[in-house]
Amino acid sequence: ILISHGASDAFVDSKDRRDPPRCAPETRDGIHQEIIDWVNNPDLPAAIYWLFGSAGAGKSAICQTIAEIFNEKGLLLGNFFFS
Repeated sequence: ILISHGASDAFVDSKDRRDPPRCAPETRDGIHQEIIDWVNNPDLPAAIYWLFGSAGAGKSAICQTIAEIFNEKGLLLGNFFFS
């Protein structure tokens, strides 16, 4: 029932999203690993990872890439991409 009321074009793997930003292979590996380590560490007190930077810094590409990594592993619980 929820899927029929959702914004399916905002899903990480939506075909309605035209050319979502992605990190080029072997770029931004440091931040990717930092986020993956944060997700996999249940002892960290923070429940939210705040990724910030100026316009055009690559935040959306990093988030898209991380969402795809966790989606492929079956670990993506939720995402929403604004355009």
